[in-house]
Amino acid sequence: MNEGQWPQVARNWRRIGSPLRPVPEDLAFIETVLSDWCGQAGGRAPRGLILGVTPELYRLPWPDRSLVRAADRTPEMIEYVWPGAAEAVLHSDWRELDVADASFDIVLCDGGLHLLVALEH
Repeated sequence: MNEGQWPQVARNWRRIGSPLRPVPEDLAFIETVLSDWCGQAGGRAPRGLILGVTPELYRLPWPDRSLVRAADRTPEMIEYVWPGAAEAVLHSDWRELDVADASFDIVLCDGGLHLLVALEH
């Protein structure tokens, strides 16, 4: 599998900023959505999935007991960028995850949807 630029991006992550990383305004919006979801969930902790290994999304104020996982296909991104436990990452292309329907309550992606190829009808 050709992983393109991502191994190099991983090695240089500390020097990278927007638009490859979320800015405070992005994070404030996502925090509001997360808070709203939690308020409507009746105290149930969310099961979150991050498409990619964006540290800023992992470091959001997830409530206690939240399950936060990530999915990334690039070993270097997992090794150099992911701040959580390695076992919390699904080493997989996030477009082809092998997870059951409704496995996650919240799915976040920072700047990755533009990487998808439009489906032809």
